[in-house]
Amino acid sequence: MKTFERIVAATDFSPASQPALAEAERIAKQGGSRLLILHAYQTPAHASVAYAPASVYEDFQRAVRANGEKRLDMLVANARTRGIDAQGLLREGLADEEILDAAETEKADLIVMGTHGRRGPSRVLMGSVASRVVSRSPCPVMTVRAGPSPRSLGSRSSPMRGRVSSPPS
Repeated sequence: MKTFERIVAATDFSPASQPALAEAERIAKQGGSRLLILHAYQTPAHASVAYAPASVYEDFQRAVRANGEKRLDMLVANARTRGIDAQGLLREGLADEEILDAAETEKADLIVMGTHGRRGPSRVLMGSVASRVVSRSPCPVMTVRAGPSPRSLGSRSSPMRGRVSSPPS
């Protein structure tokens, strides 16, 4: 019996999101789940390029999207080579809103995402995509805190540090 049918794994392509994607892949492979790898991106508002011709903005928007598609396609291909039923989702908008919308529209029963593990003033100033997703998610959310890289640990390896939060009943 599958525990999860559809898993949304959010990535921003940063090192902090890599352990979360690895955990999502492990869960998907173990349970025979569909893995939806999601990347949400934002392009600058028109006002920030007000002095540039419209074609410059449009070219920049196309380049950002093409880069996202290329990187997402690589992640999906890698997951598929490991026998995982994977699909990429590329969305434009605020990360937390796009993750939540994808979870709802794709009928996900788990979201897996990385967190930088910030605390104190830096979290207050920068906010936390993960905390906004956890507080509003229609399904359980597993956050995987980015730890030190294996290279920095020498021959030791650190355990996966994950936390699952369920939506309020």
